[in-house]
Amino acid sequence: MAAYAALDSLMNTLDNIQNHLIHSFSLDKKQIQSLPKIIDFLLDFIESYNSHRGSKSKEVLESQIASTVHTAEDVIESYVVDQILAGETYFLDLERMIKDMKSVQKKAMQFKDR
Repeated sequence: MAAYAALDSLMNTLDNIQNHLIHSFSLDKKQIQSLPKIIDFLLDFIESYNSHRGSKSKEVLESQIASTVHTAEDVIESYVVDQILAGETYFLDLERMIKDMKSVQKKAMQFKDR
C-alpha cells in the first residue's frame, strides 16, 4: 500500500500548491493538470488489482509506482521550498516527471491487459 499512500500524498501536494493562499508558483497549467489524471489511473489500478496480492510482478510494479511518485513529490516540494526561500519565481518544467509517471502508467496498463 506504499504506492497508494505515495499517490495520495502527491495529489494532496498538487492541490495545496494550486490552491495556496499566500504564494503562487510558476507551473505549467497543462503539465500540472495532466498529473491528476495519471494519479487517478494509478490509484484505480492499485484498488482494482488488490486481488493479485502476493503476485511478484504486481509487487514490483507497485514498488516502481511508489518510487516514481516519491521522486516526483520530492522534485515539486523542493521547487516550492526554493521559490519561497529565494523570494523569486522561476518556471518548473515537469516534462521529465510526467514522462516517468506515464512510463509506470503504461506498465500498469500492460499488467491489466495480461
